[in-house]
Amino acid sequence: MKAGGPHAHKLERVTIARAVLTLYSQHRGGQQSLQTLASRKVEHDDLVGVSGSALPSQEVAALIQQSRNYFPELEAHAERMWRTAPLNPNDIFNGLVRMLEEDLGVTTKVVNSRLGGAVRRYEPKARELRLSEVMAPRPRHFQIAHQIGLLTQSPVLDRRTAHPSLTTEDSRKLARMVLANYFAGAILMPYSIFHQAAEAERYDVELLSHRFRTSFEQVCHRLTTLQRPGHEVVRFHLIKIDPDGEPFFCIAQSVGMVASEPPRLCRPSDSAPTSSTPTAWCTPTAST
Repeated sequence: MKAGGPHAHKLERVTIARAVLTLYSQHRGGQQSLQTLASRKVEHDDLVGVSGSALPSQEVAALIQQSRNYFPELEAHAERMWRTAPLNPNDIFNGLVRMLEEDLGVTTKVVNSRLGGAVRRYEPKARELRLSEVMAPRPRHFQIAHQIGLLTQSPVLDRRTAHPSLTTEDSRKLARMVLANYFAGAILMPYSIFHQAAEAERYDVELLSHRFRTSFEQVCHRLTTLQRPGHEVVRFHLIKIDPDGEPFFCIAQSVGMVASEPPRLCRPSDSAPTSSTPTAWCTPTAST
């Protein structure tokens, strides 16, 4: 057998694969150890020389936890805009575009380019919002509503992002984006109307997404925010999992939680599931 034959190549590929897996395991283990030490530093102040600073995503997660993923000022403003515009789910795109143009002096254009890798770009000098044509209609609705939130909710966003738990400029920028996303969901699915529809339809996510012209994921997010005192809904768990089974975002609104206990948001280091759940969700209508 010649050197470098098929068996040798197969052995080489196996060796490389094992090396990559070993490196990944060591990387994960190192991340978890560092985060554990940093957590102990923050909670107990008993370690020297280990930074307890959190990632921006973790600081924003803590802010959301403290508010129970419910922001009443944004809810009230969104409902008022829905009524005064007025907005209609059957013509939501034109309604949002008209609100931007008539109330804020901003024109909306769907352009035939990828905007340098982005799907949305706002040009403040030209007072123009550009949306990439690669976006489907429902994500376009959300992006317009997001921009309306950034332009109209500055006082609320400024106050919320000035919270002392946000220690870096990156954290404050991320929080601002997250809160603008919250407002976008609130204006597309105003609290009272959406709350009534959700209960009447027994939380049928797909039906609600059709009724409000939103995506399945947007409805799932919205359901976790329905925490208005006296008008709460069934508490939902929301978790996003990548194709490898790695959770990168979750909100736990557990039924067993006491009133003062905030929702839990996962960190990237949380243990990945060992089942085939991610694959199963790729084909939700297929029997397993």
